[in-house]
Amino acid sequence: MPVENMEYDPTFPPIEIKYKDPFDLQALYRKIWYWCQNEGYLGKYGGTINSFETLYRERVYPGFGEFWAIWEMEKSLNKYIKHEIVLKIQILHKSKVELVIDGKKVKKDTGEIIINIKGVITFDEKMEKQWQENPIFNKFPFNIIRRTFKIRTIKDTLDYWEDKRFPKHFDLANTIKATLGMKL
Repeated sequence: MPVENMEYDPTFPPIEIKYKDPFDLQALYRKIWYWCQNEGYLGKYGGTINSFETLYRERVYPGFGEFWAIWEMEKSLNKYIKHEIVLKIQILHKSKVELVIDGKKVKKDTGEIIINIKGVITFDEKMEKQWQENPIFNKFPFNIIRRTFKIRTIKDTLDYWEDKRFPKHFDLANTIKATLGMKL
């Protein structure tokens, strides 16, 4: 959870991808999952590589449908800090089409895809829980020292990791764009 009353913003600018041509949703899911696995991200709530997806909703209407998914993943950067990414996928007017590619009929999905990628560097809740359970750190002046340490650690870590983590957002966005067949 982000520290309150900070003088800086620990979030990275969001990236939005929009796409309207035919695509393969299963291939897109697979590519994103492999990217997360290769980069060492774990599901935020399950703590495993199979627990990225926190929301999956699909509505089917006659002739088309709508699709929503949210993936939340995290990666520990050090003992105190972790990097979180939230990936929101929305598909409007989703339907199946048959295309002829290289002389073969191929079934593809079609619709308008909107993908948002957001990232934040936060203080690890496990360390926060250990501090809250320790009676020494909850008494004055240790609670002030704890808060100052959190802000200072996140600020220093953010300054250090900002250049290293932000390109990961672009890397994920480029992976998605390549899977969809968009120009990078």
